Amino acid sequence: MSYQTIPQTVEAVQWNGENVQEITTFLEPAGLITLLINFSSPDHLQLQINTTATGNIAPEVSDWLVSQGSKFFTMTDADFHAAYEEMP
Repeated sequence: MSYQTIPQTVEAVQWNGENVQEITTFLEPAGLITLLINFSSPDHLQLQINTTATGNIAPEVSDWLVSQGSKFFTMTDADFHAAYEEMP
């Protein structure tokens, strides 16, 4: 037997090291959100996200936060673009 991935639509936002408000707005449906922002790196902010629905997420700069229903997860930029394309 052969199988094929079922096409799916997801919502996503890319962490760029500065868009904390955009990330917060994106994660609001996940319930209670705790953002831990580490300013010790001079090159970029380090972000740790804790949501009641998903638990801990620690995206690197350029990673994508992906929402699939009530499930949130991260993907590297390369993996995201290999799996998804922007809808018109």
